[in-house]
Amino acid sequence: MPGPIKRKKTTTGTSDGVKKRGEGLGTGSVGNNSSGAQHAAQGSGQSAGTSDSKPAGGNQLGGKEERPLGSDLLGGLLGGGSQSSSQQSSGSLLGNLLGGGSSQSSGQQSQSSGLSSLLGGSSQSSSQQNQGVGLSGLTGSSGSGQSGRKSGCLGSLLGSKGLLIILAIIVIFFVMKGGLFSGGSGGGSDLPVATTQSPATTQAPTVAPTTESTVTPDDNNTSAYASYGGSGGSIADIMAMLFGGSSSGGQSSSSGYNSEVYADNWTGSGTSESDLNSNVVTGVPAKRTQIYGNGRDMINIMVYMCGTDLESKSGAATQDLQEMLAAEVGDNINLIIYTGGCTRWNNNVISNKVNQVYQVKGGKLYTLNDNAGNGAMTNPDTLSGFIKWVGANFPANRNMLIFWDHGGGSVSGYGYDEKYKSSGSMSLAGIDKALKNSGMVFDVVGFDACLMATVETALMLGDYADYMVASEEVEPGIGWYYTDWLTKLSRNPSMPTLELGKNIVDTFTQKAARVSYGTGTTLSVVDLAEACYTIPDKMTAFASSTINILEGGSGNTSYKTVANARANAKEFGSSSKIDQVDFVDLAQKMGTPESKALAEAMKGAIKYNVTSGSMSNAYGLAVYFPYRKTSYVDPATKVYNQIGVPAKYTECIKKFAQQEVGGQVASGGTGSAYGSLLGNFGGGSSSSSDIMDLLSGFLGGNTDSIFGLGKSNTEFMKDMDVQAVADFVAENNFDQDSLKWTKNASGDPVIALTLEDWSILEDIKFSMFYDDGEGFIDLGLDAYYDYDKDGNLLPTELSWLAINGQTVAYYQDGSVGTEEDYVITGHVPVLYNGDLAELVIVFTKDNPDGIVAGVRFNYTDEETETIAKYSNTTTDNENTGMTVELYDASGKKIGDFSAEADLVALQKGDTIDFIADYYTYKGEYSDTYMIGEQIKVDGELTITNLELKKEDVRAMYRLTDIYNREYWTEVMP
Repeated sequence: MPGPIKRKKTTTGTSDGVKKRGEGLGTGSVGNNSSGAQHAAQGSGQSAGTSDSKPAGGNQLGGKEERPLGSDLLGGLLGGGSQSSSQQSSGSLLGNLLGGGSSQSSGQQSQSSGLSSLLGGSSQSSSQQNQGVGLSGLTGSSGSGQSGRKSGCLGSLLGSKGLLIILAIIVIFFVMKGGLFSGGSGGGSDLPVATTQSPATTQAPTVAPTTESTVTPDDNNTSAYASYGGSGGSIADIMAMLFGGSSSGGQSSSSGYNSEVYADNWTGSGTSESDLNSNVVTGVPAKRTQIYGNGRDMINIMVYMCGTDLESKSGAATQDLQEMLAAEVGDNINLIIYTGGCTRWNNNVISNKVNQVYQVKGGKLYTLNDNAGNGAMTNPDTLSGFIKWVGANFPANRNMLIFWDHGGGSVSGYGYDEKYKSSGSMSLAGIDKALKNSGMVFDVVGFDACLMATVETALMLGDYADYMVASEEVEPGIGWYYTDWLTKLSRNPSMPTLELGKNIVDTFTQKAARVSYGTGTTLSVVDLAEACYTIPDKMTAFASSTINILEGGSGNTSYKTVANARANAKEFGSSSKIDQVDFVDLAQKMGTPESKALAEAMKGAIKYNVTSGSMSNAYGLAVYFPYRKTSYVDPATKVYNQIGVPAKYTECIKKFAQQEVGGQVASGGTGSAYGSLLGNFGGGSSSSSDIMDLLSGFLGGNTDSIFGLGKSNTEFMKDMDVQAVADFVAENNFDQDSLKWTKNASGDPVIALTLEDWSILEDIKFSMFYDDGEGFIDLGLDAYYDYDKDGNLLPTELSWLAINGQTVAYYQDGSVGTEEDYVITGHVPVLYNGDLAELVIVFTKDNPDGIVAGVRFNYTDEETETIAKYSNTTTDNENTGMTVELYDASGKKIGDFSAEADLVALQKGDTIDFIADYYTYKGEYSDTYMIGEQIKVDGELTITNLELKKEDVRAMYRLTDIYNREYWTEVMP
């Protein structure tokens, strides 16, 4: 099998060059060509920022408070004012019908001010398709908007008071006759609302909801997303081709055991489906939840909805609320939602000032508690308070808890509260604390959040729940699709839990396959009792056998065996370097009897698993195994100690990380490109005694050479066997002097690599710098390189990615598939409407030149290390209520697409400034600058490749070895 998939380049011309403009942005590095400049994308930091402390505000769950959510409908009918901001707004239709107040409305399709100031008020409306002020100035008021020429058309037609009164009477009669007073919600709604009443429920009347509303988007925040995952072929694949042997990488047609693979937009393949695994292992404890049967069951579904920037930027929470409102929620279901964590909700109901509690019933949203305090939603006390309150007020025999927000997996945990950006996430230990304090057991705990389907999460949840539903990968922005599975459960509240889990998985993955372009989608159902019964002992045995390999000493494969298995295992959230891999895949690649037994135990506990066609080797449960960022090891072991992960596994990952860091210390740390730019080669140590001296200095506090490591996060290194590590690294060390260009027998330039060199390499990328006469502009990294049959690297063409004719900085992120059927993803750093972000670029067999899938916002280290959901363009507007025009790379309008989450669809009028890192001729990071000219999106965004003049660039290859050290070759001749 060939090596890593490289995109198909079609060079269309010569670049005009790259120029920086303006002042330095002061954002820090946005690239990853230097060990000293941290890549900020998606919140990747040097240490895990989890915090379970309780910030100011506290949590208050008490009695109900009525709030007239429909007050804006006729809010100004007798003299008051009304304001409405909505994508499809009708809330102020009669807002000032008889009074002198004012009405304002903004939205994509605004009808809100139609009669708002019929008898003398003023009205303003700004919308993309504005019908809102056609009658607003009937007696002379003015209006504005894209259809503003119509706004005063009747204002000067009617000067007669008598005619005006007649018209008013006719209008009022028509409106009342049409039933307009019988429905509608405040501030703009496209769903009917009945008169205020409490729904029929079985709970105590003291907590019966008294106020109802619907949720309606209130602005033009819209989005579409792209996801990606995994790597293509590995260095091992190249070795197999060059020197014989077998390959462990590649694309599988199925995610394996208990799985089904749905067609993705890029595959064109059909679907395959496996049966739900309902086998019961002998000895597994009975389930905690008793299902009565025959429809007699009462179910509490608690949705812990921390809206965060997924909502404030993109309306993702509002969309899911609309999906819930569209479901047929029966009387046997208490669907209770706790809201908070968001600076701005994209609807006319939910407050950004305080946390609140709502109930969905009969297609309406009822207020249970209008002020539940203002505590951070990443505080375990806030979560446990909500659970206890629901348990006390809504008797039920089945309980389900859904975490809605960002997810960061085993180390970072759940959640990012936008109102408490420095409070960190809720670690698994924090979740454990909250669930323990709640005193409740659950039928299902689900995560509508990224990266939470891990063994560590499952082992922690085993004390509190029967099943877990979660995703190994970053979720597409659509998140779970609530309408269908809620309706099915309402029709059969005695539905077996495995069937419920299957419905959640199927509806999510099927919709993701319809609406998400090239996304890597996963969702699995795990039997927690079985996982806790069968996995820990086998996990301990796996760890012991792996430690034996790592301690094999010099002269054998030892660390190299484990590193190759880890590097080639299916990785999730790879661009954020959180070091989570599919545990079954890792175990199978290790190939020991103990690892095979562990893999089988996990397959048994994973009762149902679905992946998209662009996802391979994802079996349903991931695990933290350090490699990309060893600075997470200390935080991980701290969490492990709190939640009871087998101690031997903790020892295993520490041993592995010690040897990796030992290799990095031997070479002075992971490198940068600037030695090559300046012509400096060599360095590092090759003798065991020299490496021992370096390791001793490192352990003594000299940690400056190792990126991300310092005195605060190197506790895992304290018990390292310095002699053993030094001996192994000395025998398996990369000779940096071999990275100079030489001549082969034919006189052609090559980088001559031996079989031994290839055996310790894990990755190669093409690196490009532009010399603007004052310094170097970093143009990024691309998985694009050439080599001959002897394994020698060859020079490659000096063309680079351009957008709308401008050469930009581009970084390849990952690839899946084969040379014939693939998805390759990358990103371009930008300022999007002034905010630090990345354009996500996707290349497929059908779009080999690439398309801009959308925009992904960045986080700083101080904000969060959890990962946002993402997806891309979609033609499915089902139950979204939110639309936006979207264009493909050629400028052709694809259609109207629903708003999802954090990867925003480009809209006409958006501004894009390309940015890149800048370095001095001494190789020092200077700042990050805008480059080229600003683009205003008008449907003309296109991707090409332009040739750069040889005299203006410095091109080289970046090689990464088994210790995750990076080396750069000499500049290409």
